[in-house]
Amino acid sequence: MITTKNYSYGLKPSKKRVSAQTVVSNVILYALMTALAIVLLVPYLYMINRSLMTADNAKYSYDFFTKDWMFSNFKTLFYDNTVEGNSANPLAYLSGLKWTVIIIAFNLVAVPLSSSLIAYSFAKLKWTGRNVMFFLMLGTMMLPAAVTQLPLYVMYSQNGIFGNGGFNWLDTIYPFTIPNLFGGGAVYIFLTRQFMLGIPKDFDEAAKIDGATGWQTLRRVTIPMVMPSVTICLFLSITNSFKLYDQNLSLTAGLPAVTDAGGITHKMTQLLALCISDTYGNSARAHGTAQAMAVVFFLIVAAISLTQLSITHRREVQQ
Repeated sequence: MITTKNYSYGLKPSKKRVSAQTVVSNVILYALMTALAIVLLVPYLYMINRSLMTADNAKYSYDFFTKDWMFSNFKTLFYDNTVEGNSANPLAYLSGLKWTVIIIAFNLVAVPLSSSLIAYSFAKLKWTGRNVMFFLMLGTMMLPAAVTQLPLYVMYSQNGIFGNGGFNWLDTIYPFTIPNLFGGGAVYIFLTRQFMLGIPKDFDEAAKIDGATGWQTLRRVTIPMVMPSVTICLFLSITNSFKLYDQNLSLTAGLPAVTDAGGITHKMTQLLALCISDTYGNSARAHGTAQAMAVVFFLIVAAISLTQLSITHRREVQQ
């Protein structure tokens, strides 16, 4: 009779030996990953450090760390434009944040909805010229964004297609919102279409047998099964809306500008990225404030992105 003690069937579990070569490889791998992480974190640490500098230190000092930390730069963002002689406009940051949030809220609905409808047409519906239109759409991905800036400027101006009748889109945030009602870009449509092509036709046929219309099939069957692509579209929509700098600069430049009774100029279409750049470039004594703007900007983007990913991940269909 075999007696056992803490072992099933009287057999001792085998101990897997780790070779010295494996240990050395893991040490080198983790060392390289740690070094890469430090390199990636350095710009963020430098940004945070300079946001705590005085106006003179931020202007003249290139030291990585500062001895005299101050948090008044963050105070300047919201209600005080006299700290340390900064000439930054605190209301500009709040105005830029407001318009940026409005654009993001609009695009979070417009981009996934419109791209899903167009992708569904390309993936599931049969119509004449479908493949030709799809390849033409893919061709737009080959064009650099800078190439389209001048034509878009003309289109959105009073002399362009959308300017007929005297309405000028360059005085509004419409150039950053309305075009996203048409898919938001070829990347979103292509990505969603590829996910839809991966859905077996059996699901569509089963829904049709149950009497579901095309819209019901899209809403109740297709969309829930492509939630990973919707998650990616939402994430890209948020990040692209926050990174609206070159379009904001070339199309509206933050204009129109309104001067209040106190002599402070407010740019009505200036978004966050352009606000930070203008603050840094217009006043040498506002460099610390501009860095503080960037820190708050980063925290807002991180918080919104993590929240959005957490919410959409719960709705993903596990296949």
